[in-house]
Amino acid sequence: MVVIADITVQSEDFALGNLLDEYPDIDIEIERIVPLQDGVMPLVWVANAPLEAVEETIRADSLTKDVHVITDADERTLFEIRWSSEINGLVQSMIENDVQVLTADGDEDEWEFRLQFLSRSDLTSFREQCNGNGVNVHLRRLYNPTIAEENRELSGEQTELITAALDMGYWNVPREHTLGEVADRVGISTNAASQRLRRGLEKLVEREVTRGT
Repeated sequence: MVVIADITVQSEDFALGNLLDEYPDIDIEIERIVPLQDGVMPLVWVANAPLEAVEETIRADSLTKDVHVITDADERTLFEIRWSSEINGLVQSMIENDVQVLTADGDEDEWEFRLQFLSRSDLTSFREQCNGNGVNVHLRRLYNPTIAEENRELSGEQTELITAALDMGYWNVPREHTLGEVADRVGISTNAASQRLRRGLEKLVEREVTRGT
């Protein structure tokens, strides 16, 4: 199931961070990142900076194999950069987990990415790899575009069960009643209550986590 995540990382944790060190007022936007057999090719829009100097700064990076200007539009310039296969950290984690970069914008402090994952397990793997490479990923928002809004609403039966559990102190510490006793109150089996409660809580969490997306 496709998952979209908004994340931030510190500027120095991304390969283009040196540009922001040199030109703190620069505007950078990544069009896309393409994995190659012998490296990685990002397409990057740049504005508000001396373009020849920007190209020289990119070319001077030890990870850069080549750089070309593709086009100019709306006072922005599109660069094609070829990074070597030695690139690691954030970018390598993106490639290995089939991450699609939907948007990416940076400033001198941090980069904001909107990333698309094929599954939640890919998102988990991506974060674990980033942590292992010393990249601190801050998850700001999670969005599942395949879940319709109405499917995130509780059914009447789920609302009844969750309300009963709350009224009976099921979530208190210590619990005032067992799940079996809550199930008896609404007239269903303990097994049915367990499944209904789990599905209802999943909807509540999904709705809260994706609020405002």
